[in-house]
Amino acid sequence: MRGRRRVWLAVGSTLSGFVLVGVAAAGPAAAATLVSEPFTGLSAPDWVKPAAVSGNNDACLTGGDGTGPVGACDTATKGTQPGLELTTNDTGQEGGLAYSSSVPSFLGLDVTFNSYQYAGNGADGIVFFLAASDPTNASASPITLGPFGGHLGYSADSSTSTSGLTNGYLGFGLDAFGNYSNAAYAGSSCTESLPAEPESVVVRGPGHGTAGYCLLQSKKLTSGTLDSSDPAAVPVEVAVNPTGSTQTTASGIGVPAGMYAFQVSPIGGDPVTETGTLPPAVGLPSGWANSHGVPFQLTFGWSASTGASRDYHTISDVNVQTLDGTPPTLGVTLTDGSNGTAQTGQTVTYSAVTTLAGADEAEPITLTDTFPTDLVPQTIGLGGTGWGCGVSGQTVTCTTSRPTSQGTLPTVSMPVLVSVPPGSPVSLTDQATAGAPNATQGTGTDVQTYSPAPTATVLSFVTQPVDVQVNTSMTNADSSTAHIRVAADVTPGGAVDTSYTGNVTLGFGTNAGSGSFVVGGNPASSITVAAVNGVADFSPIIVNATGFGYTLQATASGLTSATSNTFNVVAAATTCPSGQTCTVTTTSPTTGLSASIAAGTGSGSAVITATFGGNVAPIHPCTGATAGILTFSGNRQKTITLTIPIKQGSLLFCYGQPTPFLDIFLHKTTYFSTVNHEYEGILPVCFRNFTGPCVKSISFTRKTEKVVILSNAADPRAMR
Repeated sequence: MRGRRRVWLAVGSTLSGFVLVGVAAAGPAAAATLVSEPFTGLSAPDWVKPAAVSGNNDACLTGGDGTGPVGACDTATKGTQPGLELTTNDTGQEGGLAYSSSVPSFLGLDVTFNSYQYAGNGADGIVFFLAASDPTNASASPITLGPFGGHLGYSADSSTSTSGLTNGYLGFGLDAFGNYSNAAYAGSSCTESLPAEPESVVVRGPGHGTAGYCLLQSKKLTSGTLDSSDPAAVPVEVAVNPTGSTQTTASGIGVPAGMYAFQVSPIGGDPVTETGTLPPAVGLPSGWANSHGVPFQLTFGWSASTGASRDYHTISDVNVQTLDGTPPTLGVTLTDGSNGTAQTGQTVTYSAVTTLAGADEAEPITLTDTFPTDLVPQTIGLGGTGWGCGVSGQTVTCTTSRPTSQGTLPTVSMPVLVSVPPGSPVSLTDQATAGAPNATQGTGTDVQTYSPAPTATVLSFVTQPVDVQVNTSMTNADSSTAHIRVAADVTPGGAVDTSYTGNVTLGFGTNAGSGSFVVGGNPASSITVAAVNGVADFSPIIVNATGFGYTLQATASGLTSATSNTFNVVAAATTCPSGQTCTVTTTSPTTGLSASIAAGTGSGSAVITATFGGNVAPIHPCTGATAGILTFSGNRQKTITLTIPIKQGSLLFCYGQPTPFLDIFLHKTTYFSTVNHEYEGILPVCFRNFTGPCVKSISFTRKTEKVVILSNAADPRAMR
């Protein structure tokens, strides 16, 4: 984005925009024009309307089109004189306008304008004011007008505890009614006794809050008048000279060092000139004024008011220039590194390049950037060579050492964290300003669109359930408690929405054993927890019924549900550490079959499980005989001992063999079912180099048959 530099060459307002104004010669040095404004255009974009204590700031442009900070005057009530109309000729009004940027004072200021007070009965008057402004900020510090009526929007009213103009330094009054010079209209701490003097030229000094704004000079006109029945111009010139030598204004007024001059040319009278020593400002923050108390930077403007009496108050043909030479000029170019694609949660680095032209700056230069709320400044990565930077809230402040020569200063990097709320993308305008006590200030603006982080649409299982013993917490291979984590994803299998904090409910998808979770010792059909950073964590997981092929289902309001992988809940389980053997036993409650699984040694820890139950694929002749299926797991070589009770004197199973395990013809009739992922069929006798499960021995008693089966480490989980 382009930076905008506030240059000392003035920009004059025209119907088509702004034009450069030439440099006027005054004294031994060329006076640099800072502002030229006739107030006869459609708008005044470089000006601001201060807040008014009365509640309404009535300032408007008689020829305005309603755009910009200064509105258009009401055609039914506006006066006939073109320009900036501060009030109409009605009672109880207050209007004011200030330049939006501050100007340096160290080369002196020479201000000229035309004033008009007409079509009323002489009330109250107009003030041209100078107010101190923050020397580190390109924008003029915000001000609020003082009370209306005889205070003319400048002096304080201590009787009602109403503050005067914010950071007021000098208030040059065209006092038609006479109360601006009245001692009753001074702030507290003033020692003055002058009564009201109509048709006076008055200067009041610095003030802060309700104190100050004391009378410095007042001169009653001896000829001519400040107001008229029809519009008539009263030319005004104000000069302040904080330099060390006498300076001459554009009109030829000599202003001694450290003094001000105020000249008014009344209607039908001789010019009146007042001069005085520049007073020290009061109540300013540290660093705002020089060693003599004169503010480094000044904002300027006008205020006017009516009380019980009335007049139109209008300003036109404004020109502001220095008394002695060209001030340093600061410029700022501000860019962002987002490439237009950044979104919430990402860091974007803004880069500010400051330039200094026209003259060297003897005082420190300060770069300030108050970022929009949705861009949060970060300290890591903040700074630039030769700059000292810090963050306070949303504001980044960086300062150079002094002095600084003309040229381009090192780039300042300002990282920010994007924090756009959910919804549509937003366009954010950021502005960085460069200020120094003796320079015209610089401003850079960057406009960029940022998007909120994509929001969750679907759930997914980050961690899957594992086989577990009934009524026991689900554990990992290392015996640690298992956590089932469910994420709120932006897209299926995509990024997690870390801002999601909604409730996620875990229930059964396939409830193979008609079981329930056990929560706090009580059965529960589901478990609900709130997501943290987009992930819901469920632990411990306890199921109170054995079964094979359980699944879990995660649900949340507005999100697509997710189903877990299958897992089994078994009757017996044990952890078998690396290098050790272990045994687990289980008994079928319906058939009386008992099984002992003895696991051999292994290189890693394993969980060995055993339970009766499960399903057999339709390809098997004994489909549905779930009570006779032993399901086991564990990546170890295993010796399985089955003890089968003899019922009704018969051991004939579905194959008609004397045992359901041994192939009497020693043929390998066992096969692996790809449907159930298990061995099914009749087992052969073990013989050398046999790779599948086999019968090692069979023994009988009067009541039982005991079968010992060998299973290698790679065998799957089930055996019929």
